[in-house]
Amino acid sequence: MSTMRSLALLALVGGTVASSGPGASTGEPTVSSVSAGPGAAVAFPCAEGTYVLSFYDAHTARVTVATGTLIADAVLKGVDTAIAAKQEVPAVPADIVVKKVVAGWTVAYGSITTTVTASPAGLVFLHTHTSSAGKVASVGEAKPMEWSVASTPQASSTHFFPAHDAAVGWYGAGMKNNFNHKGTNLSVVKHEPSNAPFVIYAKQGANSVAGIYTNTWLPGAYDFRAAGHAKLSHGFDKPAGQGVQYVDRFIIFGATQDGNAFRGIYDTYTQLTGRPFMIPLYGLGLGDSNCYHNGRHDNDSTSVLTIADEYNKRHLPAGWLLFNDGYGCGIGQGDAVFPLDLDVSAKVSAGLNARGFVAGMWSSTGLRNFSALVKGGIRVGKTDVAWVGNNDLRYAFDSVQEVATGIEQDSESRRFIYTCEGWAGTQKNAVMWTGDNIGSWEYQAMQLQYYMNAMMSGMAHISGDLDGIFGGTKDGETYIRDLQMKSMMTAFMTMSGWAGNPQKQPYAQPEFVEGIARTYLDLKVRLTPYQYTASREAHDTGYPPVRTMLQEFFATGDPMLFANNTYTTTQFMSGPSLLVAPLWTYNDTRDVFFPAQGVNWYSWWNGGERRTNTGAGTAVQNVPAPVSTLPLYVKEDSIIPMYPTGILHPKDVNKEATTLELHTWMERDGHAGSFQMYEDDGVTREHEGGRFLKTLFTANMTGQVMTFVINPPTGTPYTGAPAKRSYHFNCHRFPTINGGDAKYPAKMAGRVSGTVDGAALQLPVYGGVTSAQFHSKNGVTPAVASQHRTLHVWTGPVPTGSQVVMKFDFSHP
Repeated sequence: MSTMRSLALLALVGGTVASSGPGASTGEPTVSSVSAGPGAAVAFPCAEGTYVLSFYDAHTARVTVATGTLIADAVLKGVDTAIAAKQEVPAVPADIVVKKVVAGWTVAYGSITTTVTASPAGLVFLHTHTSSAGKVASVGEAKPMEWSVASTPQASSTHFFPAHDAAVGWYGAGMKNNFNHKGTNLSVVKHEPSNAPFVIYAKQGANSVAGIYTNTWLPGAYDFRAAGHAKLSHGFDKPAGQGVQYVDRFIIFGATQDGNAFRGIYDTYTQLTGRPFMIPLYGLGLGDSNCYHNGRHDNDSTSVLTIADEYNKRHLPAGWLLFNDGYGCGIGQGDAVFPLDLDVSAKVSAGLNARGFVAGMWSSTGLRNFSALVKGGIRVGKTDVAWVGNNDLRYAFDSVQEVATGIEQDSESRRFIYTCEGWAGTQKNAVMWTGDNIGSWEYQAMQLQYYMNAMMSGMAHISGDLDGIFGGTKDGETYIRDLQMKSMMTAFMTMSGWAGNPQKQPYAQPEFVEGIARTYLDLKVRLTPYQYTASREAHDTGYPPVRTMLQEFFATGDPMLFANNTYTTTQFMSGPSLLVAPLWTYNDTRDVFFPAQGVNWYSWWNGGERRTNTGAGTAVQNVPAPVSTLPLYVKEDSIIPMYPTGILHPKDVNKEATTLELHTWMERDGHAGSFQMYEDDGVTREHEGGRFLKTLFTANMTGQVMTFVINPPTGTPYTGAPAKRSYHFNCHRFPTINGGDAKYPAKMAGRVSGTVDGAALQLPVYGGVTSAQFHSKNGVTPAVASQHRTLHVWTGPVPTGSQVVMKFDFSHP
């Protein structure tokens, strides 16, 4: 149960002023200054209701406007109850200080000072936030809020007018076209795809950024076309059992974290609405959704097992298969109409699990015997618009919550759900999916824009059908480009064969397409430790695992980041290190924006390719992009942990028997990097009880020697945690070895050393030239090779509780 704050309301009453609007003030304070004390909120009576100003935390102001006379404490508690439906809200005491100024009042708490200006038309609020570093951000109103009261909340209207100027951009509101919404108007409604009553205000050149969240279940309209202000409109909500209507908004500045102002905003937003769910390992893999109880598959749901066999036989990694229970396509064998055979479901689920996959169900009608299905092995849910779209936003949210609860109350597994009707808070339950789309260049470009705004809206896991549920180019290029892009996101799936449409499995494509798909599916699995760690960060803080360029590089102030252009709408960061620049048209090159002047970016595919924004027109560079190649660049000083190639199902990885690859891109004196890898059992909820480990990797370059340290993990061991581990160090940008392979062993002498808990490692004796692949001679002896400007060092098994320190000499031989 949530612990709600107890609010002692401080009413400012006294002499009256002229009143002409619903929000016009009817009171003046009779004291010049007063401390409202712990847990206080400040109430401002007005002509047709009451404003209440409170603070969620030291970086978040909250303005609640209710109709009727002086708002009661019970009403604000009712509003908090609505928030708690999305997420438990902790009590936050607030020592608020109120002072009288010439035209109104100032109300201060934590890092925020709110200036409230009274006029005959109503009250105007200006919220100013000062960070610990002294940076100032502000969000103010251009004019008082307007509202009209009707017999029902839905028929009522409220209009909030945050001020803006030419330097301000508006972002988010869910899956929307464009990137910066300035100059446009939006509907924020129950819609396929997902919307959210949450926008980001970012001011270029001022390092001023804030989130504005309207705590509502009602649709809205956001208009950003006026020169001096935006207009955010919603109906009034009504707390259960209360005789008033209200609108409730949070102005979220957030505590700047690691120099990134966005992190604090998403941290607070997801405290209010729900932390993103912790995606299971199989959720990072390719999903395959299809109907099997139909004529194409002889009305036999068990035929899905042949699909699983085909994936494995062709070495195409995938995570889960969904074999339907919707749109008349049931689960069973034989000619029955829309069957739900629990025995067949259990048989299929067990068969998929034995093959390394997880079983899922797609529902368009609600949950038929869902408890029994979960007990029989179903672990993935998909809630279709024909079900969750039948009512209002709260119904859609509660339906997804019902699936999450069903999975977790009848199994040890985590929730893993796809939905197309998201709202604020849906991120705690589901992947938000774009709904039915077509395999075409136009749709790929549109999806990219949807994804950018979804990232800005705090939607952690987002997806769309691979190459659409319909269409796709005959040459397979839309399939390739879409797969390349989605392999760099956390969740993705195919939708195959529905209603006679084409099969979308990778092996159903032309042979060359299947080969390219295999490369990217393998890379997706190899990146599991990296993407899983980014997903845990999202679960802890709300900061999405896939980020826009603006989110990651806002502090640079580069004007390119704020505008609608090719780079803000079609490239993104996968985690902190990987710059992804997909193609959405026929082409073999594309322009890529390289942010952060002076930073080196290295091609994932070609260790010799380095790109740097040196200023003077070098931020945008044209890069090669043949159909087999996704433009993918690594930020210098990155450390990326990876699995080796060839793994089909990462949830089943034996970590003691699997070498962990540690990749670094570092070549400049004085540079350093780090990465803290997160691990748990990948499937169950035991991480909620604290059973997980975090391992810190660090690297630094002193002169021409790089020191790489693997620290002992912190935390509580999880089921399957390795007691020992083998490592494969990959030092990219290692200098070319002069003299060719014939002199390779001699040239490498003395260039690698290491210790385990202070005990020196013995280097191998090189004997003859092979393919520059040298393997360890015993458990703690590294082997060394150099290929494509990458130094490779392998170790045998090392106790995971030990500290490993490696030194690599980058001096040119």
